[in-house]
Amino acid sequence: MSKEEKRVPELRFKGFHDDWEQRKISDLSESNIGGGTPRTSIKKYWNGRTPWIQSSDLQEHDVKNIRVNKKITEEALKESAAKLIPENSIAVVTRVGVGKVSLVSFEYSTSQDFLSLSKLLVDKWFATYLLYYKLQNELLSLQGTSIKGITKKELLAKKVQISNDQQEQVLIGQLINLLDDTIELHQRRLNIFKKLRQNYMFTMFINSEKLSPKLRFRNYKEDWVENRLREVGKTFSGLSGKTKEDFGHGEAEYVTYLNVFKNRISDLSLTEKIEIDPKQKQLRYGDVIFTTSSEIPQEVGMSSVWLDNRENVYLNSFCFGFRPIITFNNFFLASLLRTNDFRKQMYILAQGISRYNISKSKVMNIKIHAPSLKEQEKIGKIAKNFDKEYKLLENKIFKLQKLKETFLQKMFL
Repeated sequence: MSKEEKRVPELRFKGFHDDWEQRKISDLSESNIGGGTPRTSIKKYWNGRTPWIQSSDLQEHDVKNIRVNKKITEEALKESAAKLIPENSIAVVTRVGVGKVSLVSFEYSTSQDFLSLSKLLVDKWFATYLLYYKLQNELLSLQGTSIKGITKKELLAKKVQISNDQQEQVLIGQLINLLDDTIELHQRRLNIFKKLRQNYMFTMFINSEKLSPKLRFRNYKEDWVENRLREVGKTFSGLSGKTKEDFGHGEAEYVTYLNVFKNRISDLSLTEKIEIDPKQKQLRYGDVIFTTSSEIPQEVGMSSVWLDNRENVYLNSFCFGFRPIITFNNFFLASLLRTNDFRKQMYILAQGISRYNISKSKVMNIKIHAPSLKEQEKIGKIAKNFDKEYKLLENKIFKLQKLKETFLQKMFL
């Protein structure tokens, strides 16, 4: 008998064999509660004790962590006819941000953009992940359409497959919840490590007002040397003369914009296909890639160092290259070009209204400070080790998230 006929998930805990039953979402709770919005013009309404939950307070792909930015008074609750919703209710966004789901562990109130399921008749974690999986799957199947929202009536009428065994519900909920806790723990570690890396590297680089950093290796006392970028390297352009038909096939590659934006050392696997073109400038080991535009000035001119010697790799058309004519330690240079001091010099060059751009010639006038090559190598080694550890933590989180997705797919119908 097929999975559909038996109505059982692909993966189950041992000892559970009964078919799952189809139920409406309205069957999962005793009541559903909406609410009105207190008038924002009355300031005294917004200095109370009751958390006021908005769509933006719920996190994507996170059913537990909620940012509470506003709290309302009892008077505000009465004035707006908003309801006080009991703890351990499931909040579901039905309008702007439709599909977000969260289990709220405290009393709260919401606007009419929410449906809250209270006094759950099934295990709370099981119900939360069931709804999350159900809604996310349906929204993914509607990609490319304009989803304005879903009415409370439509949401409550949606059907889900559910185990009638309370123990099976508890075990499934506990397993996914454990994965969420583990992901959250590793994310906290990653955030702490990121701040540690930022603080440590800040002390090892200088700003434009000083000629030596706060933290130095023993026996290194010389002032760092100041140069403008044009004095230590030459620029070259990205892809040109191409149409949409030229991309997605061929024996050559180009480095994507996002690869440059996200990685101080380019990810060698994040390239796209294009035909070999001898007229285009090829990347060499140690080249620096700069983005030329962004939606906000603070993100313009992000840099990435390319560390590979394979043939026929080009830049994308929204970047330009910088090839040093003197020797730098690549990991030192990659970190230097992402320091706060360098970034401030970069984003003041941004020009535009809806999108910001930079000029290569102006970028080449930016000042940098660097020590001897031996000191660069010591700083670069620390930067490389930081990056390696950071990538390991990122990969661990990614694998845990994929594992969670797999369990959601295989343990629910």
